[in-house]
Amino acid sequence: MPTDPLPSLVTISIATKDRPQVLEETLRKIHAFGLGECPVILCDDGSEPPLSPAALALFPNGRLLRNEQAQGQALARNRIVRECATPYLLQLDDDSYPVAGDLAALLTFAQSRSDWFALALPFEEPVRGRDFPTGIPREEAVQVKSFVGCSVLFEVSKFNRMGGYAEWIGKMVEEEELCLLALSKGHAVLSIDLLRIRHDVTEIARNRDGITRLCFRNWFILWCVHGPISVLPWRLLRLGLGAAFMTLKQRSPNAIEGVVDAIRMLPVLWSKRSPVSMPCYREFQTLPHALDYFEKNDLA
Repeated sequence: MPTDPLPSLVTISIATKDRPQVLEETLRKIHAFGLGECPVILCDDGSEPPLSPAALALFPNGRLLRNEQAQGQALARNRIVRECATPYLLQLDDDSYPVAGDLAALLTFAQSRSDWFALALPFEEPVRGRDFPTGIPREEAVQVKSFVGCSVLFEVSKFNRMGGYAEWIGKMVEEEELCLLALSKGHAVLSIDLLRIRHDVTEIARNRDGITRLCFRNWFILWCVHGPISVLPWRLLRLGLGAAFMTLKQRSPNAIEGVVDAIRMLPVLWSKRSPVSMPCYREFQTLPHALDYFEKNDLA
């Protein structure tokens, strides 16, 4: 177990917008899990009216930040990390919370190794019929490509040194972009089954059409900015074909519009191009995403 008390080691991060009741319930569940003494930093990303969660009073070390204008979930999370005073940060959504495992054991593991940047934590999503994976090792870490934003532990110093989530990204694909950069700097994303998270996937204020558009936009830009030049034609052709297929499947132009948005942004973003090496690209492509890893190892 860690020699230092938990409140001096880990801060809980929640970026939220326009979901006051969901946030209230989540804070109460985090408190009920026994984490009431840990610092909690909320960022209200332009909610109207501004959020004022009564349940934050349950946390003596709780703070509420506010962006007057919405900046996107990723940048709200960046602001939280900048305000964080502990070495580790547990990033949750406003509808995700711990339900099993031991945060102290997770922090003990975190302190035992220096090669990681983020720890991807197992999660369940009952609404989507996704159970906890049962086949992943409880005491052995496995390297994955990327974490899922609702359930991850960061080493704060490395997050800040890399600059956090990209300014252009807003939300969607921000995890993969950050993890690709971390891998290029020799920092792994690991998964270990020491703390388990439930994600309720609340539909309030969730724009599925906007999600599709942003996903295609941001993947297109990610490869333009970070992809080795030799893989760009294939990556971009694949994205274009995927957008066309999604447009036909959904009978909606959102995917194609996302690609068009990306092309409009390229003159500015191309000047910031910082491609990763080909070995890094190949390793990133070979590793499983945390979500794929969990689903593959769900033996229930």
